[in-house]
Amino acid sequence: EAEESAAAEPASSSAEEPPYSLRNELRFFFSQGVPLCLSAILEWGAPPLITMFFAGSTPDSAHLQSALGYGRVYFNVSMLMVMLGLSAYLWNVLPGCIGASRRDRIPHYFRRAVVLAALSCLPSCALQFVSAPVLRCVGVEPSIA
Repeated sequence: EAEESAAAEPASSSAEEPPYSLRNELRFFFSQGVPLCLSAILEWGAPPLITMFFAGSTPDSAHLQSALGYGRVYFNVSMLMVMLGLSAYLWNVLPGCIGASRRDRIPHYFRRAVVLAALSCLPSCALQFVSAPVLRCVGVEPSIA
């Protein structure tokens, strides 16, 4: 009888996460959300701003800033976006494995994602070596490309 009553009661998740309240949500936001936001700003936002600040302090700053801007956009379009798109496969199958309690499939999916992404990125890597001709073809000044 004790086993039946224990099986009928849902597992309590109070040990894993606190109940919903404004106080708990604010505590979670300030303990998790704000540090993650600061980390993202320091990783993705601050380096370009600092680079532009230093580039603006040089004698030929307009030329240098143009080269930095074109270089950053070319890399983002031809390499970063491709890598992020190819890694989306892993980020889509991973939660399903965890939710379905099929953690045994994770190494296979990880291996498949890494191999396919690496092979698919080879043309993008080759584009990095011919960036000057590509940028000149789309109208960028030869001195900047």
